[in-house]
Amino acid sequence: MIFYLVQGNKERAAVSLGLLMATKQYGVLLLPFFARFQGIQFRHLLIALGVATGVCLPFFLWNPTEFFRDTVWQFIELPPRYDGLSFYAALYWGLGVTIPSWTNFVSYALMAAWAAKRQLGHLVGLLMACALGLLAFFLFARFAYFQYYWFVTNFLLLAMAVLLGEERKAMLPQKEGRKRRKGK
Repeated sequence: MIFYLVQGNKERAAVSLGLLMATKQYGVLLLPFFARFQGIQFRHLLIALGVATGVCLPFFLWNPTEFFRDTVWQFIELPPRYDGLSFYAALYWGLGVTIPSWTNFVSYALMAAWAAKRQLGHLVGLLMACALGLLAFFLFARFAYFQYYWFVTNFLLLAMAVLLGEERKAMLPQKEGRKRRKGK
């Protein structure tokens, strides 16, 4: 998705986001941030949702009850993982306190509301918003595994790479127009 946004190809970025949403449930959490990125139109969101639906539809049609159970309900019913890397587990082990399971949605919603007030016109802003939104969600989740934070870290590293690339581009000497050949 980011590769295509760097190239300015928002249609392919939308297809990539759709594939991410179809393969990882938390990919859906990136949709609000993608929607606020400069130049993203409603049709790009429809492309992303259409791709995700197109990938998932055969599995849903095969057995709707099992599809819903395996992709949504299983995560609602899962008992908390007190060995997870989240405040949920830390508060349980440190203070014996169990926080409500919906706190990760509230923390994510606050971050999404913050991003909704901004037009994420710069790619670094989009990457940072994605990283912070996912981090807010995972930190308060009932279960959070190491690879979730690796995913967040990748967004931060991509933001730094974009910044460094722009800085490097700004430092390069500007090309002057073509010089005329002698005698012409």
